Amino acid sequence: VTNLWVFSQRHAWSSIQGMDAESPTPLHNMPYQPAFDALYEALSAGQTYSTRTEDLPEAMRRSMAERGVRFTTQVPVHIGQRLWGFLALDICTDECEWSRNERNILDIMAGVISCAIRHEETNQDIATRDRMLGGMAEAHHELLVNPDIEYAISRAIPILAASMNVDRFFIGENIHDPEQERVQLCMRYAHDQGSGRMETLPPETEPIDYDERLPGWLRVLEADQPISGA
Repeated sequence: VTNLWVFSQRHAWSSIQGMDAESPTPLHNMPYQPAFDALYEALSAGQTYSTRTEDLPEAMRRSMAERGVRFTTQVPVHIGQRLWGFLALDICTDECEWSRNERNILDIMAGVISCAIRHEETNQDIATRDRMLGGMAEAHHELLVNPDIEYAISRAIPILAASMNVDRFFIGENIHDPEQERVQLCMRYAHDQGSGRMETLPPETEPIDYDERLPGWLRVLEADQPISGA
């Protein structure tokens, strides 16, 4: 992980007969920095970026030349404040300077695509929310109606795991070690979504020492804050 923004070609079309627009190209996981700083700065600022192929950095110039591109234009696509990507328009027959009206039309095109992507993302968010709420309601029912708490939890965890689309789901209990005078984590339940295996771990399961294996976790959890990350 480099923590750098990259761009990849998602869709392509060509008007030139015999040119396969969908053929593999180097334009996959291409980092903006350092070769395409000017492109990234322009797009991030909501500005269209246009240039002749011969003025591009070497890596992109070579790729464009292989496809016969003489002039290229990138129009930013923003989703809210986020730079989602861009529309790339290549001219292979002659150099081209877009008129003001043409630039306005390109901006409108990018705006329409932005609205379509935002609509799809909203629908996905709603579907995810409904799935998770449904799973929480079903798991809550299991915990309320089953008198055996062990059985209720073993039923509720797979439901929650499926609704949240996670691969593994654990429940741990903090226990106090009087000899060492510190809190340790003891895993009580473990579920693997892929195999469907659900385990209720015995009380004598060896605890996990926060200081040794999970430094800083206890302080965050005691502050009632979640922990997430790669």
